Amino acid sequence: MASGEEQDWPQRFSARYDRALLPVLAIVPVLPLTRAAFLWADGEAGLAAGLLVIATLGSLALWAVLPRAFEVWPDRVRIVLGGPFSFSVGLDSIEGVEPAPGVRAILPMRWGAIFATSFKTTVRLRRPKGVSYMISPRDPAGFSESVGAAIAKRRRS
Repeated sequence: MASGEEQDWPQRFSARYDRALLPVLAIVPVLPLTRAAFLWADGEAGLAAGLLVIATLGSLALWAVLPRAFEVWPDRVRIVLGGPFSFSVGLDSIEGVEPAPGVRAILPMRWGAIFATSFKTTVRLRRPKGVSYMISPRDPAGFSESVGAAIAKRRRS
């Protein structure tokens, strides 16, 4: 971006999902639905209906908490979840963004929340105080650069 050029906000980075994660996510609705079909065939309509409710609630819970996108604003990073759900992390509280691919993405952090959906493109929003976040933007280098530029610009002003 040339100096003096105005930045378009927000900068949006879609979340990346590994193909290996899809079968794991499919288990949440498929197992209860399969069992419900067997219970229905055995004449246990009440139990089958209960499992349908469990499958629906489990699917809705996953839909609500899995990230869709990550937005970089002049003052915050916004993690966009399913539907109307999202939350923001202030740039003033972010110390930096570092790559954390592979197993480091799933190892327990001292304090943190894991919204990583890929082992290949995981980055950590490092915060000296408070909760650090593990996320998986589709373009980790572009995301890191964008957050770094926003932090630098915020500190200058």
